[in-house]
Amino acid sequence: MSTTAKASDHVKPCNIAQSERHNRRDEDYMKSLNPAKLYIRVDLSQNNTSYVAPEMEGISLQQHYDHIKEMVKLKTGRAMQEKDVEYTDKKGKVRVRKGCSPIRESVVNIKEDTSLEDLITYTQKVESRWGIKAIQIHLHKDEGHYDNPQDIESWKPNYHAHIIWDWMDHQTGKSFKLDANDMSEMQDLVAGTLDMERGQKKSETGLDHLERNDFIIKKQEDKKKMLEEEKRKALAEMDETEKRVSEAKARYDKLSADASILRKEVYSLKFEHEWKDHALFALSGYLLSMDRRLQYCISAIQDYAYSGTGGRGGKHGDIFYDEESSTIRNLMNELAKMAGCALRKIADWLVWVAQLASPNGFNEWELKRADREVYDIADGNYDWRIERFEQRNGVNR
Repeated sequence: MSTTAKASDHVKPCNIAQSERHNRRDEDYMKSLNPAKLYIRVDLSQNNTSYVAPEMEGISLQQHYDHIKEMVKLKTGRAMQEKDVEYTDKKGKVRVRKGCSPIRESVVNIKEDTSLEDLITYTQKVESRWGIKAIQIHLHKDEGHYDNPQDIESWKPNYHAHIIWDWMDHQTGKSFKLDANDMSEMQDLVAGTLDMERGQKKSETGLDHLERNDFIIKKQEDKKKMLEEEKRKALAEMDETEKRVSEAKARYDKLSADASILRKEVYSLKFEHEWKDHALFALSGYLLSMDRRLQYCISAIQDYAYSGTGGRGGKHGDIFYDEESSTIRNLMNELAKMAGCALRKIADWLVWVAQLASPNGFNEWELKRADREVYDIADGNYDWRIERFEQRNGVNR
């Protein structure tokens, strides 16, 4: 199996307020960091490098954003649409017209020896191919995490670069439109330029990569249609499921027993079928609405899945927080014991519920990120952290 680092360029709308503070390692930003949430080794920060386009010298991203608004008004005669707008199509269906994202940010996987010149070459190729111009580049080689905070040799670096793009055509005043094939070509381009292994294509994995851009690719629509059909079938089969849940709840009310009785009864229903069964779809929604601990776990998984580019609250999150991992592991243990199954089965179900409960779902990268880290909890890779946290906080399993 190849050990070459895999290339990836994940493009999203730029969070202007947080981007510059994080990318430039401003002094006030560094002082505000919580080492438990974002690992930055100051002794390695000297290895970071940055590039700013000549026309951007002395200009903040917010100032450039304001200049783009003026340019759009001048070129098109209309104000730039900054927010999402709901509208009803001819068939009466409510749709959303995405607001413009004139400045976008890439997080690019790199190698230890990747140079600023390598990234500049890549951005020049992108500009030559599509017209999209890079206005800032920041290589970060000081981020990562310790497998064991007491052992400096356990440091695992997270080599990456942030590229800030001006995603507007200044001749027309409109944003560039890249379809799924263009985005795939961009992944080929970054892999070839940085001499890295190309990540597996969506067409090979069968997974959709949902971009929060101002266009909707066809595969996204197909995915939404499939989910809508699953929901329709699940609702049609809910009568029997609701009856059984109602009976379980009635027994709970009659016995005035601990809430665990109801949870055990309900979760027993779950494992009578495959975990992707339609009835489970409805039952999972019911459980999520009534169980606060499950709600907390699902929210933590969603937050972690989305935290890889902008960070949790503007900070990168490389691992689950201790309270999150402790709660997730203890819930896994209870459910696995009730169902008589492996912890990874419970991990699969938790990630599945987190994906369905999110308004935008998970894209391919976010799904892999969530699966990997929740599996780590199930496999015991968080045990020493959980044990330390529970001892310090007097948590009784």
